[in-house]
Amino acid sequence: MPALGYALSSEEHHPGELVRHAIRAEEAGFSFALISDHYGDRWPAADERQEMLEEAIGVIRLLWQGG
Repeated sequence: MPALGYALSSEEHHPGELVRHAIRAEEAGFSFALISDHYGDRWPAADERQEMLEEAIGVIRLLWQGG
């Protein structure tokens, strides 16, 4: 039988919430829990993420051209 786990997202929840979710997952019978390694820091606003993506695409294009 496969082991089923529960994924916890530290950038979406505060530490206390993560602990409560992990406890509930254990109580529900999940075999393991995983947590992201962003250490509770929330995602930037959508417009900032879009700017970051545009910048990354520009860098990638330069790299493809040998820049």
